[in-house]
Amino acid sequence: MKTLQIKFKTLLILLLMGCVFNSCSSDDNSDIPTPENQAPNSFNLLEVGDGASNVDPQPRLTWEEATDPDGDPVSYDFYIGTENPPTTKMASGLTTKYYIIEDSLDFNTLYYWKVTAKDNQSNSTESNIASFKTHKQTNEELLIGKWFIDSIGGEAPLTACTKKGFFQFLENGAILSKGYHEDNNGNCVVSSTRTGTYEMNTPNQIDTSSNGQNETYQIITITNNILVFDNNGTIYTFKKA
Repeated sequence: MKTLQIKFKTLLILLLMGCVFNSCSSDDNSDIPTPENQAPNSFNLLEVGDGASNVDPQPRLTWEEATDPDGDPVSYDFYIGTENPPTTKMASGLTTKYYIIEDSLDFNTLYYWKVTAKDNQSNSTESNIASFKTHKQTNEELLIGKWFIDSIGGEAPLTACTKKGFFQFLENGAILSKGYHEDNNGNCVVSSTRTGTYEMNTPNQIDTSSNGQNETYQIITITNNILVFDNNGTIYTFKKA
């Protein structure tokens, strides 16, 4: 009988110890918190430098890499605008650490920009906000485009047909010009076509070369839509398309 009691007590102790160990193991697992996914680390904008001026209207803007504490992949959203903070998202999901403005920004304008880094768990971190100012539009930049003849100094007002004549200045230094007149039947037809090259040796002088013939035009006035120049004493006025 005594032996049976000893065996029973031993079994009871083993069962209690098992319950304790199982209970402790269960409690330990429930107390371990599940780590939260973290947002990408902070990062800074690099170039164009904050407060820069005379910046090209198509700048290349760069920033630091935003590393992620959890090793998640990171992408970037790019914002730019004339308001502070900028709200216009120009690009999203970038995997590069730079963005090139393809459509020219406005000249002589203050812009603000920032970048948001995002991981694939919907966490995000914003960069600092930086600003820069684009340069004023030069005469050479204003000249690019198609200019239609509007008047010739000392001559009678031009007809609608004649006003179809134009100079077209291209960014690659090429120039195209066409003249128009009315034929005997009253039809408006091309009277001349010339192609060549041009360059501006000074801010107000256009030198052209076409079919072996060189000409110089002295700019009197140039704006976004008006061009007035002097060619050998004759004043020509053009309007941009």
